[in-house]
Amino acid sequence: MDLGRYLATAPFPVYGLSDRPMGLRLRSPGRGSRGPDGPVYKFSLGYVSGDPYDPEKAVMIDQGTSEEYPPDLRLNPGRADSNLSSIRDLIANYAPMRLREKGPFFGDFHRDWNIERIENTPRQQGTIRVGSDDVEAQFISWETPLRITLVHLELKTNSLSVAALNLSWDNLREALSSLVVLLDDQDALATQNQDLIDNRRLRKERYRSSHGDGHDS
Repeated sequence: MDLGRYLATAPFPVYGLSDRPMGLRLRSPGRGSRGPDGPVYKFSLGYVSGDPYDPEKAVMIDQGTSEEYPPDLRLNPGRADSNLSSIRDLIANYAPMRLREKGPFFGDFHRDWNIERIENTPRQQGTIRVGSDDVEAQFISWETPLRITLVHLELKTNSLSVAALNLSWDNLREALSSLVVLLDDQDALATQNQDLIDNRRLRKERYRSSHGDGHDS
């Protein structure tokens, strides 16, 4: 995949982390569109530290225009179903392998993560420095059974919904302070293209290791 060409399909500037804060590397980009040939309305970027397929930390960024992601959409208590969806996606894709092997609804998922708990969790306010701007952020977080934080940011052109695993608010704020428009930062773009190449090579190596080299002994 050529990440630059992929990002260029978005009708808005796509923000991503730069300088690998907390050791976070790009693992997976994604996008949503209105049907197979419809316009792109959402981009997703997943960053991890440690083993890309059994990460120590993870940050999942969904972004689109304010029309698609109106302010507080993800963190409004009345939209707790969206919060629950973010938590489920984060766990299903980035939780420790020992948990993901049990499926996205491992253990007591619905006891630990449910609409009532999310609605009753206080929303908090913070400020994140993005470029030269101080951006107001709304966030909610939990420490058990996993450390998870959800953040909503309103940038000049985009709304960002962020779900993070195993990062404190201070560490997550530091990571999000590295946000740049990726197509405007060639160093960040080149680094994250290399992340994708490294991940693809690692995936192939592990597949060959688990399935043999394709030759009968």
